[in-house]
Amino acid sequence: MDIKPFFGAVRDFYIATIKKMLKKFPFSDSILKDLGIINPEQVCSYSFSTVEKLAKRFPQLDLHESGSLDQLREEFMDLKLSPSDRPSLEKPTYKSAVGWKPAYQKQEINHPIVSHGYQHFI
Repeated sequence: MDIKPFFGAVRDFYIATIKKMLKKFPFSDSILKDLGIINPEQVCSYSFSTVEKLAKRFPQLDLHESGSLDQLREEFMDLKLSPSDRPSLEKPTYKSAVGWKPAYQKQEINHPIVSHGYQHFI
């Protein structure tokens, strides 16, 4: 019994699926680059205009109102200026009962920019 044709058909299926996904995925959308701001290690390389674009792009977060944007700007500046308060992306050194989770899911995040918006992307 030769199984090569079967595995060839499976491979062809996955190749066709990936090609279709790559064709449909919006790689040119700036949102992909802007979402890099959720990485605590890269937050300093972004400006508040990125936060504003994200707030407007995701109105369900209720961050796009004028008063909210002022508060968001202040908190963003605090986040950029206080590196010791940023959450770490290092893996925890223990295994919990539910398995490994990234450290940012286990930590209490005190910055509403991150704690309010970040959790929606996890």
